[in-house]
Amino acid sequence: MSLPPIFHRLDPRTNWRGFVRVIVLLVLARGVIIACALPPFEGWDEYQHVAYIVHILETGEDPVLRQTSVPKSLLRAVVRFPQPPAAVEQIEAAGAVDYATYWQRGPRPSADTLPDVPLYQAQHASLYYRLVAPLFAWLGGIEDLRAAVSGLRLLNVCLTALAVKLILNALGLLLKNRFAAAVGGLAIATHPLFLMNSVRLSNDALGALLASAAIVIALRMVADSGKSRDGDYGPKPLFRTTSLGPTVLQCIALGGLIGLAVLAKSVNLALVPFALTCIVWSGLRGRLSAAATVGRLAAAMIVLAAITQHYFRFNMTHFGLLTPMQEALVNREAGRGAGDAVLTALRLDWIRATDELWVRSNRWVGGWSFVPASRRYQSGQMWGLAAAFAGWLWAALRWGGRRLRSGGRVERGAGEAAAQYSLFAACLLLCLCFTTALSYHTVQCQLAWGEPVMNPWYAAAAVPWFLVLAVGGCAAWPGRRLKFLPLAWLIAVFVMSEVNGVLGRMVTTYSQLPLGRSAFERLATLQPAWLGTPTLVLAVLCAAGLLAVAVACVLVAGRKSPIDQSRAA
Repeated sequence: MSLPPIFHRLDPRTNWRGFVRVIVLLVLARGVIIACALPPFEGWDEYQHVAYIVHILETGEDPVLRQTSVPKSLLRAVVRFPQPPAAVEQIEAAGAVDYATYWQRGPRPSADTLPDVPLYQAQHASLYYRLVAPLFAWLGGIEDLRAAVSGLRLLNVCLTALAVKLILNALGLLLKNRFAAAVGGLAIATHPLFLMNSVRLSNDALGALLASAAIVIALRMVADSGKSRDGDYGPKPLFRTTSLGPTVLQCIALGGLIGLAVLAKSVNLALVPFALTCIVWSGLRGRLSAAATVGRLAAAMIVLAAITQHYFRFNMTHFGLLTPMQEALVNREAGRGAGDAVLTALRLDWIRATDELWVRSNRWVGGWSFVPASRRYQSGQMWGLAAAFAGWLWAALRWGGRRLRSGGRVERGAGEAAAQYSLFAACLLLCLCFTTALSYHTVQCQLAWGEPVMNPWYAAAAVPWFLVLAVGGCAAWPGRRLKFLPLAWLIAVFVMSEVNGVLGRMVTTYSQLPLGRSAFERLATLQPAWLGTPTLVLAVLCAAGLLAVAVACVLVAGRKSPIDQSRAA
């Protein structure tokens, strides 16, 4: 049966750029859906991030943690909107009410005497907030918070779509087979939490974009697999890797991007050990001299230090810490030191914490109200990931058997296989670096608040590469097309989680009405006119159509070129 010409034109094997454009448009459409459904200040800590911008606009200065309060002008405006439970707890004294109270009685008048609410998001550097402050003011600022908040959310959607484009272009270069790259790219593009985290008004979208660019360069250093057996790659690499190891230009760019990523989101400090390891790793593969490798490490660190030195010097002067994490400050003031941290770390259930970070909670978080999606999707994700990662166990057993049969000799094609396994090893290292960084945060939270907190969205920059590890596990299974069924299952779980969570449970929670036209119309009153119900309906139709095209293109690629990556490995 002949297929429509559009699927041939967008076949990932022959037109990777076209396929990536479809995926980017899908991310944009999904971002608009979430922006329409998410009321202002429903993103976690969103009013705090807005307060950071307003403080800069009103004073021209950066806020300082524990010295700066949320501007009173913003508090008066914020309480005119319904708030999630966590925000009500923080600013109820200013007049904030929850959704049920808001729809029954309307907003309460703001308090005559507004409380001093600490601006705790002052813990972040000001890069993102200074960049977007002029746009926030141009969109209406405090006088039109609907338009100002929604406009910056859509900007964040565009930044996220650009990050996805960078990641997918890298997959087209790094994975030998386009079908595997296309399935992995679709999984990344449909991951609910990766997009939900970036849509809210916060510094996360810029941090994820800059971190993704740095990760792509680092992976290109260690995992360039050469020409695909499926044909030419399509996208041209940003920095061409040679057999001589990393170039000085690569290392300078890497240091600069990581420095900017840290200034956007301090959790991206986890990229520093990852990047330095990649430089050394690439130098060893390229047989660089020790002096040349040290020189490249120095180039990256000098640029990184030049960009971040003011931020770190300020923090060390005022707080005695590189990053002024609230929990660490509370623990230091209480006299809790390294010994307390070690004892706390020994008592924590790290298996459960890691499971929450990468599996159980790494799919869906329904805003600051933490609206749950159906639990059946959580089970579905767990089984899908288990089936995908079990492929790595199969690969290890097969590799051991081959080594025994060959008497320990290296088989033909091992160089090509090593390039692929270098990619997966680097992805694993990246996930371990973020896990370690967030483990420090977890210990500090346990010490300060008596509760271990390992928020999965803090590792947003590593989520796509965690899914690439799942791609590798699927590719290791025997067979051709069917071995990618666990990833197909995960994509279905992601899509259904978002449909159920956004268009089902979030709409009913925020509107306090059964799902229907009245619920959508009520939500639209909290948004600017250009994000009303007609925009939501159009975005849903576009997302459904683009998802169907993307799935069809992936199926065409699988039909034309069956995959047996395990044979190459």
